Amino acid sequence: MGYSIVLRILMTIAPYVLFLTISLYALRLKTSNTELKERLDYTQAHLILQNESIEKLELESQKYKTLQPKEKEKIKERYKQVIIKDNTCEAKLESYEALINAFKKNNP
Repeated sequence: MGYSIVLRILMTIAPYVLFLTISLYALRLKTSNTELKERLDYTQAHLILQNESIEKLELESQKYKTLQPKEKEKIKERYKQVIIKDNTCEAKLESYEALINAFKKNNP
Protein backbone atom coordinates (compact mmCIF):
# COMPACT_ATOMS: atom_id res chain seq x y z
CA MET A 1 0.00 0.00 0.00
CA GLY A 2 2.81 2.46 0.82
CA TYR A 3 4.48 1.75 -2.48
CA SER A 4 1.36 2.49 -4.47
CA ILE A 5 1.08 5.97 -2.95
CA VAL A 6 4.72 6.71 -3.73
CA LEU A 7 4.25 5.36 -7.26
CA ARG A 8 1.17 7.57 -7.82
CA ILE A 9 3.04 10.63 -6.61
CA LEU A 10 5.96 9.85 -8.93
CA MET A 11 3.60 9.27 -11.88
CA THR A 12 1.92 12.61 -11.17
CA ILE A 13 5.18 14.55 -10.80
CA ALA A 14 7.17 12.80 -13.58
CA PRO A 15 5.70 14.74 -16.54
CA TYR A 16 6.39 18.05 -14.82
CA VAL A 17 9.96 17.05 -13.99
CA LEU A 18 10.48 15.89 -17.56
CA PHE A 19 9.02 19.14 -18.92
CA LEU A 20 11.24 21.19 -16.58
CA THR A 21 14.34 19.21 -17.61
CA ILE A 22 13.62 19.64 -21.32
CA SER A 23 12.93 23.37 -20.83
CA LEU A 24 16.21 23.90 -19.00
CA TYR A 25 18.09 21.97 -21.68
CA ALA A 26 16.45 24.07 -24.43
CA LEU A 27 17.37 27.26 -22.56
CA ARG A 28 20.98 26.11 -22.29
CA LEU A 29 21.03 25.34 -26.01
CA LYS A 30 19.67 28.81 -26.82
CA THR A 31 22.36 30.54 -24.76
CA SER A 32 25.02 28.34 -26.31
CA ASN A 33 23.66 29.16 -29.77
CA THR A 34 23.79 32.89 -29.00
CA GLU A 35 27.40 32.64 -27.83
CA LEU A 36 28.35 30.69 -30.95
CA LYS A 37 26.67 33.28 -33.19
CA GLU A 38 28.65 36.05 -31.48
CA ARG A 39 31.89 34.12 -31.98
CA LEU A 40 30.96 33.53 -35.62
CA ASP A 41 30.36 37.25 -36.18
CA TYR A 42 33.69 38.09 -34.56
CA THR A 43 35.49 35.46 -36.63
CA GLN A 44 33.89 36.67 -39.86
CA ALA A 45 34.91 40.26 -39.11
CA HIS A 46 38.45 39.10 -38.39
CA LEU A 47 38.47 37.08 -41.61
CA ILE A 48 37.38 40.13 -43.61
CA LEU A 49 40.24 42.15 -42.11
CA GLN A 50 42.71 39.39 -42.94
CA ASN A 51 41.45 39.18 -46.51
CA GLU A 52 41.84 42.94 -46.93
CA SER A 53 45.40 42.83 -45.63
CA ILE A 54 46.21 39.88 -47.91
CA GLU A 55 44.85 41.77 -50.92
CA LYS A 56 46.90 44.80 -49.94
CA LEU A 57 50.06 42.69 -49.65
CA GLU A 58 49.28 41.05 -52.97
CA LEU A 59 49.00 44.45 -54.66
CA GLU A 60 52.28 45.53 -53.10
CA SER A 61 53.90 42.31 -54.29
CA GLN A 62 52.63 42.84 -57.82
CA LYS A 63 53.91 46.40 -57.76
CA TYR A 64 57.30 45.19 -56.56
CA LYS A 65 57.43 42.52 -59.27
CA THR A 66 56.70 45.10 -61.97
CA LEU A 67 59.29 47.54 -60.65
CA GLN A 68 61.99 44.95 -59.93
CA PRO A 69 63.26 44.52 -63.53
CA LYS A 70 63.45 48.29 -63.94
CA GLU A 71 65.48 48.58 -60.75
CA LYS A 72 67.82 45.80 -61.85
CA GLU A 73 68.40 47.49 -65.20
CA LYS A 74 68.99 50.78 -63.45
CA ILE A 75 71.61 49.20 -61.19
CA LYS A 76 73.25 47.39 -64.10
CA GLU A 77 73.50 50.60 -66.12
CA ARG A 78 74.81 52.55 -63.17
CA TYR A 79 77.55 50.09 -62.34
CA LYS A 80 78.19 48.75 -65.81
CA GLN A 81 81.76 49.87 -65.99
CA VAL A 82 84.36 49.75 -63.29
CA ILE A 83 86.73 52.64 -63.67
CA ILE A 84 90.25 51.35 -63.16
CA LYS A 85 92.96 53.97 -63.17
CA ASP A 86 95.92 51.61 -63.00
CA ASN A 87 96.36 47.99 -63.80
CA THR A 88 97.84 47.22 -60.42
CA CYS A 89 96.07 44.92 -58.06
CA GLU A 90 95.79 47.60 -55.40
CA ALA A 91 94.18 50.06 -57.81
CA LYS A 92 91.67 47.45 -58.92
CA LEU A 93 90.81 46.67 -55.31
CA GLU A 94 90.30 50.36 -54.51
CA SER A 95 88.05 50.84 -57.53
CA TYR A 96 85.95 47.82 -56.55
CA GLU A 97 85.67 49.14 -52.99
CA ALA A 98 84.63 52.54 -54.31
CA LEU A 99 81.99 50.86 -56.44
CA ILE A 100 80.65 48.85 -53.50
CA ASN A 101 80.65 51.89 -51.21
CA ALA A 102 78.78 53.94 -53.80
CA PHE A 103 76.14 51.23 -53.99
CA LYS A 104 75.82 51.07 -50.19
CA LYS A 105 75.41 54.83 -49.84
CA ASN A 106 72.46 54.99 -52.22
CA ASN A 107 70.58 51.99 -50.85
CA PRO A 108 69.66 52.18 -47.15
